[in-house]
Amino acid sequence: LVMSMATDLCVFNFAPSIPSVTDNCGAVAALTIRYRVFGPDNSISGPFNQGMTFNFIKGISLIEFSVTDAAGNVSTCIQQITVNDTQLPIITCPTVAASYNNSPGICGYVAGTEFNPTFSDNCAGSSISHNYGAWSIQNNLQGATFPVGTTTVIWTVTDASGNTATCSRAIVVIDNEPPVFENCPPSGFIVDVFTNDCVTNLFWNIPTAIDNCSVTVVQTGGVAYGSMQGPGMYPIQYTATDGAGLTDVCNFTINVIDTENPVILCPSQSIFTTVSTDPGTCNYTVPTTNLNATIVENCPGITLVNNYNSMSTLLGATFPLGSTTVVWTATDANANTASCSFVM
Repeated sequence: LVMSMATDLCVFNFAPSIPSVTDNCGAVAALTIRYRVFGPDNSISGPFNQGMTFNFIKGISLIEFSVTDAAGNVSTCIQQITVNDTQLPIITCPTVAASYNNSPGICGYVAGTEFNPTFSDNCAGSSISHNYGAWSIQNNLQGATFPVGTTTVIWTVTDASGNTATCSRAIVVIDNEPPVFENCPPSGFIVDVFTNDCVTNLFWNIPTAIDNCSVTVVQTGGVAYGSMQGPGMYPIQYTATDGAGLTDVCNFTINVIDTENPVILCPSQSIFTTVSTDPGTCNYTVPTTNLNATIVENCPGITLVNNYNSMSTLLGATFPLGSTTVVWTATDANANTASCSFVM
């Protein structure tokens, strides 16, 4: 006999009987018919009276029938019965969320027990496994890290008879952790122009960013790194972008200043020690620009003024009889000053 187990049972319930028995004396009803069972686990059960049920386990069992007549004569025969487990195990994958945010600081999601399935079978001895190669523990996903994106996990339960059942779930992980600049330069740091020049090359520490996944940093605003610039305030911007499109922005300013004083030269004192009043007057009117100071400045935008007429030239200025001290003052666009004086 070849039989299959009953649904949800790990045994085959069966009442063995001999289909045909004869004896030279007496009726069949006067015969005593019994059986013993030699199980696949080397167990011996019985004897049992014919017609009594027995739970046969999986495997090949031998049924030994014995028939005894009224005189005590005994005959035996052997019947083989094979019991198979053909019932598939049952597996249920858990309900998963539409997506999972990454675990803090990790480019993925670290699982707990939420992805482990439940399973059952009519017989003991089933085993469970998954196809996620990044995690070596086959019967459990607790502690496994799932990368950003979609990972399909297939679970397979296999019972002791080799019957299998599967279920699968798609695990979607989203990176919601933006990058962070770790060394954004402070705003307003000062750079002086070159000596005797009104420009300088702008250099700064290029900022870097960190992210739980990959990140790229590019300059998105301001003058070029290393470019030559004059005095002024220069805003600079860098943007860090990770693989999920999340960003962080680093803004800072560079203040280029001119601290170099202008160079001013007054007319030589020896030329103008003494002048005479103009004919018919008691004063002297300057006829040329020879009394004007000369200036040298590294940056444009300088102003020159004297303390006598508060103008940038003494041409046409009228000086009284006697000694007059003239002070010339040069002021550049960055408020750097220089002065000189002479006596008229």
